[in-house]
Amino acid sequence: MYRYTAMFWLHDSSDASVDVVCTLLRSLHGKIPGILSFDVGADAMPTDTSCDACITVLFASKAACEAFLRHEAFLETKSILEGLYSRVSTASYPIREPQRKIPKLYAFIGSENREPEILGGML
Repeated sequence: MYRYTAMFWLHDSSDASVDVVCTLLRSLHGKIPGILSFDVGADAMPTDTSCDACITVLFASKAACEAFLRHEAFLETKSILEGLYSRVSTASYPIREPQRKIPKLYAFIGSENREPEILGGML
């Protein structure tokens, strides 16, 4: 799996401008194959160093991430955004698949199943 993240610092940090950027970024969702998860948001707790808007996309593969970055819809959106931000920071990187937990099995011991051979069979 691969993750792509882009953070945008806008010329105009007003709520209206941030909403425009987030709407443009959200318009990419569903247009490009290979996306496992897609998230766009505005900074909820601004500081001197935080960005105004951010997009994070999880892809099934490196090839899907590369295809996203070359896709016509992405390039068109990127071209529109270039006039709106003063700075952008991006990263694309592989991530490990989450470890699967072993399921827990429960058995109740009662009068019907407390014999040693039955307990052994349950194990």
